[in-house]
Amino acid sequence: MRAALTDEGIVYVDENEQLRATISYAGISYFDEDGQLRAAMTATGILYYDENGTLRVGIAPVGIGYHDENGNRVWSTDCAPNC
Repeated sequence: MRAALTDEGIVYVDENEQLRATISYAGISYFDEDGQLRAAMTATGILYYDENGTLRVGIAPVGIGYHDENGNRVWSTDCAPNC
């Protein structure tokens, strides 16, 4: 089985039974082959994480933020700390 509908939403696993994506009331999440969260889309914005789990890009209604490999914001529009 590669996909399932649960009481919390839809889950998708790869051929190795590793979780790869979820769709739920909280949003949509994508995981890499190691199970690390790589991208998420929620009601508050879109987040992209690198292979180490560090937030690299945040897009929210209040703006856009870009972060370096240490998670430090290096560029942003005028936005809250979450982007």
